[in-house]
Amino acid sequence: MRYILQHQPPQTQRNHQRLIYYSHPSHPRHNLKLLHVQKPYRCDGCRKVGVGTKYCCERCDFDLHKDCMFPTTTKVHPFFRNSVFFFRYRQPGSFIRYCDACGDDVRGFGYHCREYGYNLHPCCSNLPRNIQSENVELRLRGNVSLNCSLCHMRVVRRGVTGWSYESTCRNYHYHVSCVEKMALESWRNGHFEHREGDNLALANNIRTLQRIPPRANRFRNSMFMRIAKVVFRVIVSTVLCDPTAGIAGLLYSVLSS
Repeated sequence: MRYILQHQPPQTQRNHQRLIYYSHPSHPRHNLKLLHVQKPYRCDGCRKVGVGTKYCCERCDFDLHKDCMFPTTTKVHPFFRNSVFFFRYRQPGSFIRYCDACGDDVRGFGYHCREYGYNLHPCCSNLPRNIQSENVELRLRGNVSLNCSLCHMRVVRRGVTGWSYESTCRNYHYHVSCVEKMALESWRNGHFEHREGDNLALANNIRTLQRIPPRANRFRNSMFMRIAKVVFRVIVSTVLCDPTAGIAGLLYSVLSS
């Protein structure tokens, strides 16, 4: 069944007397309400993990990212010239399709280009092209010839290069998927539950993944840390659909310590 999407983003006005509910065709039995949470959840639309804002039905334990709650019927992306993506609740065919941005399989909601077979998760389709913060600029690249600064690999999966954020000096590259995996690993290890000693554990986890060369000079280390702060503070918020940036704020405070 094909749905014609007519959803509109929620208004910024808040009513403190009552909760505002929203309907969605993927969950017609109950309306969904907007919540802000600190613990990770799995979106029942795209099946990827999120944190921060979600639209949920507590009776059915049903959650949606904002990008899955309010998709557009069609979408274009500058990395795919002459391609038009159509939003689908389920991807066509019986074989596994992989997101051309992060390399993960597309198991639920997603955007599909009928003509060329490209696929994108809703969150991945909305990644910002440029990030500027603290005198650091990172640019989203669809095809980088150098290895990722985290995994030291050029591709995220066989046949899928994956998107990366690249520094303007072109010395640092971060796969979008590697940043996401770093955050999820920290959650699995319980580093986001704010227990005593968690900040140190999270800092060690992040710095291990950074893999700064032991013989690198002081200037290079300093530049690496400045760029890493921006990567983990901004990109994590975007990749995990956290517009409140709450979880990334914790990452930033850890890296600043």
